[in-house]
Amino acid sequence: MKKLLFIHIYLLLTIASAYSQTIGNFTIENISLSQFSHQKAVVLIFTSSHCKFATQYVNRLNSLHNEFNGQGVTFLAINSNDPTMSPSDSHDQMRTLSKYNFSYVKDHAQSVARMLGAQKTPEAFILKPVGGQFEVVYKGIIDDNPLDESMVKNNALKIAIQQTIGGGKPTPSPTVSLGCPIKWGR
Repeated sequence: MKKLLFIHIYLLLTIASAYSQTIGNFTIENISLSQFSHQKAVVLIFTSSHCKFATQYVNRLNSLHNEFNGQGVTFLAINSNDPTMSPSDSHDQMRTLSKYNFSYVKDHAQSVARMLGAQKTPEAFILKPVGGQFEVVYKGIIDDNPLDESMVKNNALKIAIQQTIGGGKPTPSPTVSLGCPIKWGR
């Protein structure tokens, strides 16, 4: 029982620590995070072009982008999968297979995924610009039903974006992402 309690407390502290995280700039494929410092929020989606969970979200994410595009919110899809483990996630294939209406970039070194602690595809992060840095204010799911949009009851990412651009902190945060594990390089 003590061991179970210890594990539970450790997991809560680990998850909670991600939300006091502040990061500096990073650059992927000529897109620099600092170029969005004037925005109200930057939404990063770690995704892939092979994971069924991730591919089911392309249209939903395009809709969210369309809804928030003129409200000071930037979207960026990031593919951090090692293409030797998942050829459909190669730089040449990913954009052909997943048609986002916002930038979809390759994290070749997997450095951005590691910096933020991304584990799944899809996994959403909301960054809020604060004094030249970016505060991670949300990490988690896009919604509660990756496979059937008609059955969604909790649009967690949409709610978190609304709370962030409204000047608040997203609640609840964090949420546990559903999806495929990131394919880490060896």
